[in-house]
Amino acid sequence: MGRGCEPIVLGMLVHPRTIRDNFRGNRLFFGQMALLGKTMGITLVIFSPNHVHWSRNECKGYVFNSLRRRWILRRTPLPDVVYDRFFPYDLQRASVVTCRRALRKRGIPIFNPPFGGKFSVYRRLLDDPFIAPHLPKTQLLTGEREWSACLATWRSVYLKPDNGAKGLGIIRMSLRGKEEVLVEPTAGQRLQLRRKAAWHWLKGRTAGRRYLIQRAIEPARWRERIFDLRVLVQRRDCGEWAVTGGSARVTGNGITCNLHTGASAAPLSLALLESGAAVKEEQVFALALHIAKVLSRLHPGLAELGLDFLIDSKGKVWFLEANSRPGRSVFSRIGDMGSRLTAVRRPLEYAQYLARNVNKAG
Repeated sequence: MGRGCEPIVLGMLVHPRTIRDNFRGNRLFFGQMALLGKTMGITLVIFSPNHVHWSRNECKGYVFNSLRRRWILRRTPLPDVVYDRFFPYDLQRASVVTCRRALRKRGIPIFNPPFGGKFSVYRRLLDDPFIAPHLPKTQLLTGEREWSACLATWRSVYLKPDNGAKGLGIIRMSLRGKEEVLVEPTAGQRLQLRRKAAWHWLKGRTAGRRYLIQRAIEPARWRERIFDLRVLVQRRDCGEWAVTGGSARVTGNGITCNLHTGASAAPLSLALLESGAAVKEEQVFALALHIAKVLSRLHPGLAELGLDFLIDSKGKVWFLEANSRPGRSVFSRIGDMGSRLTAVRRPLEYAQYLARNVNKAG
């Protein structure tokens, strides 16, 4: 049993779709967590809100059977600690809010709940004098007048869903001359429209969703391709924040550097060195840690963040956005297996930390 810690049950809260899809896209991560957790005295139980029986203080969840190499549905007591990996795909949001509230009412610590949309994060970080100079100008998209003014002033903009993820729904628009707008909604797509037509196209595309309009930054390039930086920061076994690792994400033919939309991965240090950007990875890591500390003061339950940065053509570091549901696959892609293992281990260690502190408080 790892490090003399008491055995604990760690619940991983996920969307029912994650279970229905047989953990697609997460099987390696979940399996590694279960196996590593076992060596540390931690039983990992994966469950969704509709698997909890509150009157009996138990849940039905999936536990990994290492002998049979498969996940088994079991009835277990309510977990000691909950790791929140719930993606709010649809109207299940109400059920997860109720679930989180009921867990907290029973004194069960939950770490890494969602922390709001992109614009909420932007406004909070804007108040920090160290972070503010690294934030691209961003506004809520409220109507044609604002969109037109931003496009005229900045010439090139990104339109992003406030609650979007995985690079989906992002649109780039660039003003060509006075009236022509180049519209780039997804990889390989390019539309040349008059300004009025571009607005009507955008209005139809974003109907019913809250969008941001953000000034596009002229990026540095690596091997003639646009890249950004993803830094994973996590809480350690003492509760303090630390950088787990980082990578460069290099765009293919698309407008974003997200791995889910066709980007490739490369070592962060290599991309910085070969791009000629006068930026050291220590600068990026220091900014990442500061951002994590500021956000966690506002949202104490945060325990891991995927933070995205862009280096511009003049070598300035820009912070793009924070993701509270970061993946780990990028470390495998660049061959950094040490960071991959650390990324899996740290949530387990932090769960032990929370369990110890709850027991002391009790």
